[in-house]
Amino acid sequence: MKFLFRIIIALFIPSLLIVSCSNDKTYADQLKDEQKLIKGFIARQKIQVVTKMPTTIPFPENVYYKTSTGLYIRLESEGDKYINGVLNTNVDSAETNDRISFRYIQYTLSSTPDTISYNNTAESAFPATFYFNDLTDKNACAGWQEAVTLMKYHNAEAKIIVYSKLGFETDENYVIPYGYDISMTIRK
Repeated sequence: MKFLFRIIIALFIPSLLIVSCSNDKTYADQLKDEQKLIKGFIARQKIQVVTKMPTTIPFPENVYYKTSTGLYIRLESEGDKYINGVLNTNVDSAETNDRISFRYIQYTLSSTPDTISYNNTAESAFPATFYFNDLTDKNACAGWQEAVTLMKYHNAEAKIIVYSKLGFETDENYVIPYGYDISMTIRK
């Protein structure tokens, strides 16, 4: 019995040393890597980041507004606020608990971006549906909710960069930022 106990101890101690000397990065290191990835994407795409919201939509070419939470957004289409150059007084603006539907392309920010998810009209008219300002709704991440506050109008379009803390739970757990090209509809 003593011999068996010694063998178990002899195998257990080296395994502890191997586990304790693993090459895993700390969470702080992962966050630094995430920031480098975002900065690299911004540099490769020649994106100009501004901290004051542009007044014209679409934003000037390659201009992204960085919000106080860290969301990067480029508004590409204002949606139905103006129709044929005339202000639409019947425009739908997003309000709390409105059902928002997104059509989107999700991609990585690596040096060779990969499309991760593509929800288009072949699958469903607007497949990602969630309730605006309902932070318990798992169908949307905080970055999407914030984007809606800036997009505001039915049929608006934008490009966003969502760092992990504003992303979905798995994005936050694995510290992965994503880019999205999105368009939205509002259902009252």
